Amino acid sequence: MEATIRQAMEARQLTDLSQVIIHTDQGNVYRSYRYHQLSKVLGFIPSMSRKANCHDNAMIECFFSHLKVEFSLLFPMLSVEQLMEDLPKYATFYAKKRSQKRLGFLSPSSFLTTYFKSA
Repeated sequence: MEATIRQAMEARQLTDLSQVIIHTDQGNVYRSYRYHQLSKVLGFIPSMSRKANCHDNAMIECFFSHLKVEFSLLFPMLSVEQLMEDLPKYATFYAKKRSQKRLGFLSPSSFLTTYFKSA
């Protein structure tokens, strides 16, 4: 988990995570002492603030909803191997090309670029 977060920080050239919300849908991770200590050390905000709060989960659940609907339309699955090969392609499409109304019709990557330039 720590390696993944540090890799994401490096890829985005982030040194300050004080405004970053990191989501885990894994209850065992979220409840772990190590996860909460890591959030304090690195300064990120854990997304699930309290039990059964659907608003904490909304963004990632929205992504998974899109994944379930769009993935099969964009990438016809022939096998598990094909699924494993195409999932990263969908993630790239979603992040870099798919415009979203809630982001001013920008892709998530374009929105983040604009946000960090203005911050």
